Amino acid sequence: LWDWATYDLWIKAAKQRHVKLLSLFFLSTVAMGRVPSTIFCCKTLVVLRLRNANMSFYSVDLPLLKELYLSKVHFNGMDDLIRLIYGCPILEILTTSFVETSNGVTVGGGYLKPLSNLIKAEIHLCDVPFRTFCNVQYLTIFEVEV
Repeated sequence: LWDWATYDLWIKAAKQRHVKLLSLFFLSTVAMGRVPSTIFCCKTLVVLRLRNANMSFYSVDLPLLKELYLSKVHFNGMDDLIRLIYGCPILEILTTSFVETSNGVTVGGGYLKPLSNLIKAEIHLCDVPFRTFCNVQYLTIFEVEV
């Protein structure tokens, strides 16, 4: 059995030590890990890698995050994914693979500004609005038909 309270303490300890790179890989896709919302308010994080995770959060403040890697990550809605991406104002690299949302795009007003610092984006099986990537230097989009 996994002790989520201990897990939360580890994340808080990493933040107190000014973590710059954080990789969270949960082993089971059936019982995907719950990512603590405290991760999404971290002033020192530069690289974040998440795999086999369920996302649930209310605010995002990752002012130094430059690289975001999401693989087999589930969001409650597209708004949560958009909130995460736009909570990283200097994001340079974004990679998504098998990212899922419970509902479609419902972002207020329907307008998303381009990510001005984004250099490279690799999007695999994820319906992120393309307006987000209109000025990226290197864009790769994968879609697999089953």
